[in-house]
Amino acid sequence: MAPDVENISATTGMDVAAFPEPTQSGSKYVLSGQYMKAGENFGNQELWSPLFYIQRNESVDFLATYTADGEKGSVAIVTLPEGWTSLYMADPEITPALLSTIVQLLEQPIYPNPEEGIFYDAFFAREPLIALHASRPGKRSLFLGRFCDVEDQLDPNIGWFGKETILMSLGTGETRLLSLGE
Repeated sequence: MAPDVENISATTGMDVAAFPEPTQSGSKYVLSGQYMKAGENFGNQELWSPLFYIQRNESVDFLATYTADGEKGSVAIVTLPEGWTSLYMADPEITPALLSTIVQLLEQPIYPNPEEGIFYDAFFAREPLIALHASRPGKRSLFLGRFCDVEDQLDPNIGWFGKETILMSLGTGETRLLSLGE
């Protein structure tokens, strides 16, 4: 086992190996959920060296396998004896749908507005700022986690007072830079 593979295995708690020669990436999701369906492909389908994979093990749950070899895991999750969950993504590319699926599987909050559809926008949040760049037109529901005043730093005519959730209509390529106040 190469030193890099040993480090990955020790860190993730999974048996990880490297393909012996340049191998095509690209994966197939094996479960079915809100953001991705079973059999849905993702990844860039390019040759990589090294390219790592997760070996089958009864304690490891595959979320995706390589399209070139369905027995080799490209994304997997395992709950370790210490009580924490380890996730390893061997495929070099992650899509917004895959990231949303993983966040949902890990029971972390995702705040889309189901009535308006799912958008994969560029988003940044660090107190007191939130930046949102729309990938396509539509309404966005944004949960702030507390009641506060919100002011758009790019357009002083846009703002909300004492809101915990705001609803915004955005056009393709439109950007909002929001400042959260008390």
